[in-house]
Amino acid sequence: MLYILRLGTLFAVSVLVALVVACATESATPNPTRAPSPHSPAPAATPMVTPATQAETIPTHVPRQHSGEQIQGLGEPLDAPHFVDSFPNHAQTLAQLPERIGINFDLPLTAESTLGVEHDGRILNVGAVEFDPRKIYMSAPLAESAGDGLYFVHYRACFAPQECSDGHIGFRVDSARTQNFLDLTSEKNVTIHLRDVSYQPNQIIITRGTTVTWANDDLFEHFVNSDPHPSHNAHPKLNSLDIPPTGKFSFTFDELGEYTFHCSAHVPQNMFGTILVREAGPVAVPPTNIPATSVANAQPTRHPTVLPPTAAPTDISPPRVTTPTDLPTPHKVDPATLPQERFAAHFVSSSPAHADWLERVPEKIELHFNFTLARNSNINVRKDGAKLALGDLEFSENRLEMTVNLPDAGAGTYHVLYRACWPDKSCHDGEFAFVVAP
Repeated sequence: MLYILRLGTLFAVSVLVALVVACATESATPNPTRAPSPHSPAPAATPMVTPATQAETIPTHVPRQHSGEQIQGLGEPLDAPHFVDSFPNHAQTLAQLPERIGINFDLPLTAESTLGVEHDGRILNVGAVEFDPRKIYMSAPLAESAGDGLYFVHYRACFAPQECSDGHIGFRVDSARTQNFLDLTSEKNVTIHLRDVSYQPNQIIITRGTTVTWANDDLFEHFVNSDPHPSHNAHPKLNSLDIPPTGKFSFTFDELGEYTFHCSAHVPQNMFGTILVREAGPVAVPPTNIPATSVANAQPTRHPTVLPPTAAPTDISPPRVTTPTDLPTPHKVDPATLPQERFAAHFVSSSPAHADWLERVPEKIELHFNFTLARNSNINVRKDGAKLALGDLEFSENRLEMTVNLPDAGAGTYHVLYRACWPDKSCHDGEFAFVVAP
């Protein structure tokens, strides 16, 4: 009997110990992070001043836009080094063949770069490859239409000194998808509501000359930006900055074509839209074969409550940067002696500029962009390889510029590495360098 009592006591103690350990383990284990609802508002804005010396800037992988769709026979993309984004996006489905194929990079390309398009095993006629002034964007017009099906874009990206890499993307054209579009061809003024993290409606057909107004009904900011993300240069004029709650953005479509757009704050929530612009008259839905049409050059109609829309980096003049009157006009050094300049999307200019030769250390680093920056952007500076301690990172009121105070570390080579982040918190990296005279 004594043995049984001792055995029972031992069992009760064991159970009690197990319960205590389980409770301790549960309290020490953090709750799993709950994914934010696609209908939840954006996080509250952080102060305008943030620490500048965050983690060292390193290349950042950015998830592809439109990559969620599985298209049989398309396969995976192959990205050349320094690839940023493309139009069409890989695995994107369009209602008609675009007039132009374009690919963005973060380093300047050389003239040896090439681009070709294949459909059903046949190489299509493609016009001459063209480059933007900075040579970070190459594009080519399609000289013929091949109707529905899978298209493969093969490209060779060449960078100095004579380094070339191949890549490819693929997309689909399916004219039957217009069955799901809302026909608004009888309307000359159309409103799209930005509501519940979606465009309502998000697929419409209109006629040339129609004005579309996007009205933000949510309690947080939205955007209307041309594909691809984040370069926004398939239709450069179709770009808003942030549209605040109750704000509006308007655009008049004066050119035919298919306009695909997205909200740069809610790309992960698949906030996409498409507008087909047709000539006035009967619209066949679905069309049997849509010829290639011209890329839009429409001029935006601006609502007074919205910041002006921005063009692609290559289509605008850099804003004027004020240089202190006591700082002499900088001379230039041979760029070959410095780290190569690399461009983040939407970069406009910097002060100092790449390859500047200065007589003394500037008080601050200034970076100017033509699209809204997120506050997880950062700047790091190295002087002759040693990382410097910087001041706080500051943003302009419109979040198009970021600056940081620079300590006087004396003569030498200053290497600036920056990370430009966008409203959806995706990021792209850039760098430049300048020299302070001994």
